[in-house]
Amino acid sequence: MKTRIKIVVLTLISFVGSGFANSTNLNFILGSSFSQLSNKQYVSPAIGLVNSYNSNEPTQYRPFYGIGVEYNFDHPTTVPITLGLGLSIYSVNLGNISGIETPGINILPTPIDKLRYKIQAKSSIILLEPKVIYTAFLVEPYIFGGLGYARNKLSNFTESTIPGSLATPSASPYSNNVKTSFAFDAGLGLQYFFRECENNRAVVFYMEYRYFDLGKSKLGRGSTQTTNEHIIVNNTTNVVDFGITYRF
Repeated sequence: MKTRIKIVVLTLISFVGSGFANSTNLNFILGSSFSQLSNKQYVSPAIGLVNSYNSNEPTQYRPFYGIGVEYNFDHPTTVPITLGLGLSIYSVNLGNISGIETPGINILPTPIDKLRYKIQAKSSIILLEPKVIYTAFLVEPYIFGGLGYARNKLSNFTESTIPGSLATPSASPYSNNVKTSFAFDAGLGLQYFFRECENNRAVVFYMEYRYFDLGKSKLGRGSTQTTNEHIIVNNTTNVVDFGITYRF
């Protein structure tokens, strides 16, 4: 990944000193993520015992925040293209993973005693994001992508008994855990120069759609767990956000 980032940085820096009118942007982002998370189905918390975790959480909408700094390279020729390179930090509440847990599914041929389970998922993300902006119109379209890392946290694993079931919640639930994973995003947007001032200063409004792949996260082991297996979650989400940029 370091090689990829180095190539992007060197490519964009090569434009400096080549007739570009450069600018720096400070970006503030607010939006909503919509996620439908799922987890690894079969986990063995003890030797000879396998539990089934069938997630059934519908799409969830959660707040999304971000802040970033971006450097733009504005081409002075007839080609109406601006290139940007930004460093951004995001925070997203991915919502809950919940479903039906069937303890000892490998022991009983038709297990009927079940539990409900729930897990909370959050991520903090840092990305290096190149951008290409087409500047021929009053409202300027652009595309972007990013590479970086996500700090994925799973927490508050809970179990509850389903009415009529004889299964009881574990006295040794899975623990909270944070896992750092490779992350990337890709998206598109529209921006509008709301106010332009002297010395290349401006206030810009924009809206975006982006897709995040934040890698995997996992819960920690229970205090009496005798295996090294975990509930693992694939963290992907879609985001619609709005932002304001101060250009200086």
